[in-house]
Amino acid sequence: MVKVQPRNLREPVYLPNELLKQIILYVAISEQYQETLYSACLVSRQWYSVAIGKLYDSPYLYGSKFFSFVNSIAPPTVRPGRPGGLGGLVRTLDLSQLIHQSTRSLTAKLIGRTKSHLESFTAPQTSFAVNAFPALTKCSNLRKLDLSLASGVISAYDCLHLMDKLPELEEFSFPKECVGGRRPYDRPKQASKLKTLRLRQMGLETFAFLQRAWSQNPPPIVNLSLTDIHGPQLPIRHARDLVDILSTRLCDLTVSIRIQTDDVMIAWDSLLRTCQRLERLTIPASLIGPRFFSCPPDALSEHPLEVISVTPSRPSECLPRATHLRIDAPYGGYFNNVKAVRLSVAFGHSLAALKSLLRLRAEFRFGLIEYKGKLRNAGSTSNLEDLKQAEQRDAIQVCFV
Repeated sequence: MVKVQPRNLREPVYLPNELLKQIILYVAISEQYQETLYSACLVSRQWYSVAIGKLYDSPYLYGSKFFSFVNSIAPPTVRPGRPGGLGGLVRTLDLSQLIHQSTRSLTAKLIGRTKSHLESFTAPQTSFAVNAFPALTKCSNLRKLDLSLASGVISAYDCLHLMDKLPELEEFSFPKECVGGRRPYDRPKQASKLKTLRLRQMGLETFAFLQRAWSQNPPPIVNLSLTDIHGPQLPIRHARDLVDILSTRLCDLTVSIRIQTDDVMIAWDSLLRTCQRLERLTIPASLIGPRFFSCPPDALSEHPLEVISVTPSRPSECLPRATHLRIDAPYGGYFNNVKAVRLSVAFGHSLAALKSLLRLRAEFRFGLIEYKGKLRNAGSTSNLEDLKQAEQRDAIQVCFV
């Protein structure tokens, strides 16, 4: 007769580390992954060695969890036998959820403790200042740096120096309302990997400083975002000059402005002729003039533009005139690659705006309007009622098919 060994006396089942890693990767995609990974670290030494890296890779920091993170990364006193080197496991440090939990010195201390493998950093709103820049310059693997929430006084001169000392940086967001620099800046001629640049709520002084700094040796920007530019004309004109400087490799451009009702804007009619590689464009209606989509007489090839999004720039703005939005025929024309034109419903729910959209698309024989996942002929009069029902959506997409 075979005796069955009691369950509690059986040998524990051994799982190889490769299998445990697959389990941890599956757990890490859940919403409450931090609590689950913390529990996994308490199972055994083997589970700890596999799960600890994922626990600290991209921590979600808010409230009391931030203080627990600080105590493990930068404890006030180091006790004998306490495991160290946890800061080297952090690759993404996002402090955007913090308001008053941290201080400027503590933020700089955390950056210094996580600098060895840090690849992405998002600054908090109130507890970040230029005293953290020396620690950021030592993050040799940093690829993404987001300072858009920082409310301290930071100059564009310091930001450019910081960018030049980060060889792997690919994406940078300037602090909002960043001030210009009084000292001249000469950008080094070393190769740069910077591809994405975001500027928000910038004024005339900052745009003028960046123009002088990048006029001779601009970075290879591919994605450029200029948002919340305040009128009057002068800052918007300098923003246009900055786009011209960075237009060599520009593929994605987003522009949004805030102007008063009575302000008159100068159209950016030569934008598409300057940005010969532009594929995606988001632009306010006030900057679209009658010659914005005109074909240049010396054009030798088609423009690569694929998606155009038109947004309002002032309260109660009307849809641009159909003649201004008219694009050369999509079959055999200069804008043959255009696939979608998105018009925001924030232009208003007036019947005249919807009729102008229908007249615009009716000029093309094969024009189709896409909404609710369906395609209808733009020349049909029943489309007008369907568009009125879809006007609550974010945008009406006009597609070339």
